[in-house]
Amino acid sequence: MDVEILNEKDNRLLERKEINLKASYEGKKPTPKLNEMKDAIAAKLNLDRTLIVIDNINQPFGVRYSDVYLKVYDNENAMKVETRPVLKKNLSDEKVNALLGVKKKKEVKGKKKGAATAKK
Repeated sequence: MDVEILNEKDNRLLERKEINLKASYEGKKPTPKLNEMKDAIAAKLNLDRTLIVIDNINQPFGVRYSDVYLKVYDNENAMKVETRPVLKKNLSDEKVNALLGVKKKKEVKGKKKGAATAKK
């Protein structure tokens, strides 16, 4: 996969770089999956894979390249500004919940949901 940076913007307020790039691929293989594209971009640009968030992949019909918009964060804590759907697309559910501070609900043993315990 060949990666060509079209535009790069340094956003210090949100502790990230915003990059527009063109990812070209050859052969009769289908369009690479998001994780494959993330791995290739991280390898080509010498970036930490865990700090990359691919926001948008646009592939015009009939061509062997994609326009990719991604964000490279300085640290994982800065990723909290991303929306849940974008994070879920890029990270595992456990990591998204940990990052956004969502705790699992505790299950109460021995009680059924919605059961009334009235004494007469």
